[in-house]
Amino acid sequence: MKRVAAPEYQISETATFYLEYLDNENKESEMAGQIKKMIDKIIIKKSGGNPSLVYSTKIKLLMKGIDPNAYNKNSEDDPLVLEKMKQFARELEVEI
Repeated sequence: MKRVAAPEYQISETATFYLEYLDNENKESEMAGQIKKMIDKIIIKKSGGNPSLVYSTKIKLLMKGIDPNAYNKNSEDDPLVLEKMKQFARELEVEI
């Protein structure tokens, strides 16, 4: 089966602002919360701010065994979950 590239979505101004915020926060803190930041980046980049696509991306994460609502900026970063997130981003062709 031939793989078809996902369509590119225009990222809203609000989503762009949030991505910049996450990038700046990443530079300041390399400790806990990396999983949450990765989840947020993947959801924003994949959905472009479209609520329907946000929902479907969260469902895809749940199907991969990652509950996006279970993580926050204070959550400990499990190396196995970090690797799952990186693999998920590669599958969706999203750069994180």
